[in-house]
Amino acid sequence: MGEVELWKARYHSLQNEHDNLAKKCSAQELSLREMKTNYSKLGCASNRNKCAKESLNCGDMLIPRSVREQKETIELLDDTQRRYSKLQKDYRILQAKHKTVSGTLEKKTRDVETLKRRLAIPIMPHYRNKLGVRPLPKSSSTRRKKNNQSSGVLHSSGSKYADQGIINLRLNEALSELNTLREENTLLRNSALVDGDKEAVSKLESELKTTLMQLNIMKAKYESLVEKDKTRTDCEKYALDQVEEYNNMLRDLRLQLRKSQMAKVRADELAMYSGEQKEQIEELLEQNQFLEDQVSRLCEAPLIKAVCEKDFTAETGKYQKNIDEMAFQLEEKECALTSLEAKLELVCRERDLFADAARKTEQRVKETLNEKNKELLVLLKGVSNEELEEALSIMRRKNENPTAHPFLEPTSQDLKTTTALQYRLESLQSAFLEKNNDYERSERMLQAQLKINEDLNSKIEVQVGKKESLQRDIEQARAVAKDQLQIIEDLKFKIEKEVQEKEALDRRNENRLQKIEILEAQIRQQNMVLADSSNNCDSLLKDLSNIGPNENMLEATIMNATFHAATQPTDLMTFALVDFFDFEPQTSYIRKGSNPNYDFTARYRVRTNDYFFHFLEQKCLCLEIYQTGKETSILFARAEEISLSQLLETQGPIILPRLALTSTKEQLNKATIGYITIKVEMALPLIEQYKLSGGKYSEAKFDD
Repeated sequence: MGEVELWKARYHSLQNEHDNLAKKCSAQELSLREMKTNYSKLGCASNRNKCAKESLNCGDMLIPRSVREQKETIELLDDTQRRYSKLQKDYRILQAKHKTVSGTLEKKTRDVETLKRRLAIPIMPHYRNKLGVRPLPKSSSTRRKKNNQSSGVLHSSGSKYADQGIINLRLNEALSELNTLREENTLLRNSALVDGDKEAVSKLESELKTTLMQLNIMKAKYESLVEKDKTRTDCEKYALDQVEEYNNMLRDLRLQLRKSQMAKVRADELAMYSGEQKEQIEELLEQNQFLEDQVSRLCEAPLIKAVCEKDFTAETGKYQKNIDEMAFQLEEKECALTSLEAKLELVCRERDLFADAARKTEQRVKETLNEKNKELLVLLKGVSNEELEEALSIMRRKNENPTAHPFLEPTSQDLKTTTALQYRLESLQSAFLEKNNDYERSERMLQAQLKINEDLNSKIEVQVGKKESLQRDIEQARAVAKDQLQIIEDLKFKIEKEVQEKEALDRRNENRLQKIEILEAQIRQQNMVLADSSNNCDSLLKDLSNIGPNENMLEATIMNATFHAATQPTDLMTFALVDFFDFEPQTSYIRKGSNPNYDFTARYRVRTNDYFFHFLEQKCLCLEIYQTGKETSILFARAEEISLSQLLETQGPIILPRLALTSTKEQLNKATIGYITIKVEMALPLIEQYKLSGGKYSEAKFDD
């Protein structure tokens, strides 16, 4: 029985080992699951990096400007690559451990089965095992051996076998059969699991390959970005060189200005000295000329005086007469124009009155004719066309010779006879003819009225022609006056030319100073633009570098707006307010006019969890326009609600070029008073993260 207990002890130990290995296998499966989750996280991180690189390629806002930021991006890429290699190593180690554990499990299960089989064999002489192991026959050869010596013949009903080699052979045969059966069993049972593991491993390997490719692509993109940054630094160096050149030019211009100022001072001194000399010379010449004139006047005083006075008086009289005549002609032509305009107005009024009267008469005649025709049609419902033609022919004959047809006179008012009916028809036809004659008479009157209107139009055209001729005469007189004014302006120009020549130097110096100031302003503006752009890029890159794994940045850019000029004043002072989630509202600068350009970007650092996805699905972004006064600000307009669910479905931004603005005033009753342009985007797209989360948040309502 000691051997049985040994077998049982071995069986229990193997079973404990089997349990321990099963626990280890479950732990390895948990580690595999954790590795898969880490791999999915790594894929999300690679997608985020990919989206960031795409945004880096698309826009210049995310390009690193400084060496420190380049080092940070390089460290991030190296860290992701290290994590990826570490995960690969862990995955390989876990695969090897899984293989070894599965092999040891199979071996232990086989040993356990063999032990079970062995323990199931009874140690009786006449027992037949299921595996074909038969008990040994009773013979004299079954002897107990101790120290290679026979200890005598064993009893037929003993509990031990005589020949241990035969038992071992039979046990080995049985164990081999069991092993074959066990292997077939395990192969059939674990084929599906092995196939599933192979498929999972193949998927993981394919995903690893794709991530490696993405990492290589990201490295290439980063290298291209570094090259672009180098080119940008070259451009900045070129700009700095240009600034230095401009500074050198400014220095040269300032030196030239100083030289020109010195030359001007010297020229002014020389001019003053030469001016004094010229003044003295001119005074002497004037005194000499004055003495000569006095001498000549003393000699020829009586003759010259009389001739000059006559010529002067004659010329002044001619000019005065011409001016008086031209003024009188202008007054007459203006009076004629005013009278013609009054006549034109009267004629136009008369024409309108005649046209209204003609329209009214036409309407009246048409109405009367329609009424008579209706009455005739009512009376002639049962009469045929042939009878009407006969009656008309009789009426024509009667009208030609009234005494030849006395039988057509009405004898009685009874309409039952044919003669009465015919008489009634004739009376109706005569009434119709009278109406027709009236209609023709009115038509002739209308034609006469049209002729009168044509005559009036011809008269108007004649008056217009006269007016045009008068305008031509006035224009000719104005041209003559302009010519005379031109002569006066020429004289003034000659007088002012000398003054302009003196002021030329001052103007040149002023122009040089203005050019210098313009160049200085341009250089300051370029420096300010470069500083602003670098500060904006640095702040944005700082914000993005501080973003954690479950964080993101939402940007709402308000570009420009247009308000209807008919409903709003031109000096309107407004600013925009953006309200999102539970953050504080952000406002733009105050802008003036009906077409303000706000150029304002509101940034919000958010945590991308289920609650935020739920908010984006069911809530909106609020945008309001406020009007500023002297002391307070009033809500002026409110934009339509901006749905943010599109950020979860696409990678691109939400661009609304014409978002309607509704008025908040009760007088306008929520009318559209303008439009605004807005763009909403995420720094890193949310579509992949939203898909991984399952997209199940739109089923429940959002609780505020």
